[in-house]
Amino acid sequence: MVQVKMPWIDRDVCVLNAVNGDCKAAQNCPREALQVVESDNGSSDRYRIFLDFDRCRFCGDCAHACPESAIKMV
Repeated sequence: MVQVKMPWIDRDVCVLNAVNGDCKAAQNCPREALQVVESDNGSSDRYRIFLDFDRCRFCGDCAHACPESAIKMV
């Protein structure tokens, strides 16, 4: 049986708002499953990360591209 790992984002480690929405992990996602969107939830964060599991192929490219190691494959 093959165990599939999925991306998990540690939002306490992610510096998305500190770098004005410039996310290397999202830029390296071949299926555009990881996207940066403007936050509209009333928090002080201007940006948030959105992961579309319908597009995600669980390849781990996003986890390898994140310089802060905020994304883990679990």
